[in-house]
Amino acid sequence: MLSPSRLTLCPVDGALVRVDRGRIGGGARVASAALSGRLGTTPIALTTTGATLRLADRGFVVEGVGTRIGMPDRQTRLDFARIEGRAGAGGLHGRFAGGAGQIANVPLLLSAAEGDWTLAQGALSLTGAMRVSDAATAPRFKPLAARTVTLALANGAITAAGTLVEPVGNTKVADVTLRHDLGKGTGQADLAVPGIAFAKGALQPDALTPLTFGVIADVNGSVSGEGHIRWTPAGVTSTGVFRTAGTDLAAAFGPVTGIATEIRFTDLLALQSAPGQVATIKTVNPGIPVSDGTIRYQTLPGARVQVEGGRWPFAGGTLTLDPTLLDFSA
Repeated sequence: MLSPSRLTLCPVDGALVRVDRGRIGGGARVASAALSGRLGTTPIALTTTGATLRLADRGFVVEGVGTRIGMPDRQTRLDFARIEGRAGAGGLHGRFAGGAGQIANVPLLLSAAEGDWTLAQGALSLTGAMRVSDAATAPRFKPLAARTVTLALANGAITAAGTLVEPVGNTKVADVTLRHDLGKGTGQADLAVPGIAFAKGALQPDALTPLTFGVIADVNGSVSGEGHIRWTPAGVTSTGVFRTAGTDLAAAFGPVTGIATEIRFTDLLALQSAPGQVATIKTVNPGIPVSDGTIRYQTLPGARVQVEGGRWPFAGGTLTLDPTLLDFSA
């Protein structure tokens, strides 16, 4: 419910209301407006740079829309360059374009949103497409296209779902579902990665993240897994489990084949894993080829890997890799 406010209306086609031979015409234009109110118990603020209502077709256009939902420490921002629609028997419906925003303190930015919307029985529903990018100053992943997006605002909560796609090659990256409680400022996003296939001459990891550029190349294999991002007014946490089997790649120290590992992230957004992760390697050739090795490791923030140790059978004995820190941030 919006709080009382005063707006200046200018007539459209010379009249606010015109009746001619049983036909209704005219309308109103608002140059700009700033409104506030509550969505249940959640504060909401609306601004617009202009709006036009046409009585003849019960249509309207709203431009430069700014929406702020929630308290300042957990505020959701939704902006639109243009919203157009009309009244129908079941409520309001129309299209939106130039959408952008951010849900609470989730470190994801939404932009280039466009699609259809409906407002019926107190529930707002949106369907369409948008772009998703990292809110971090140094982005950890490159912008992704979000397709078949659905978003609903009802009963004091935002729910959303969609498919993330690498925009150049149109490769599916993940299915995402999200729920945010506007009153509490808490929520969770779940990512399901059914399998991203990498191949030489096709999709490579550096198309998804800048963190692998100059570190690995010619990756051939697939990655699958799931991730979970949770947020409260106090902060954001993230976890995930990802796995690969039989992946080949070129590293700075030489070619590697048959990498198999399951990695458990304790901070997925920072790419930090729990200690004691295990990877098996079919072959690695830093100048002398060795086979059937096992490495224990931990990934750390800032593109670093703590190698806890490694062992390979070699010349009737064992080749041992001592603990070392690999820093790929330079």
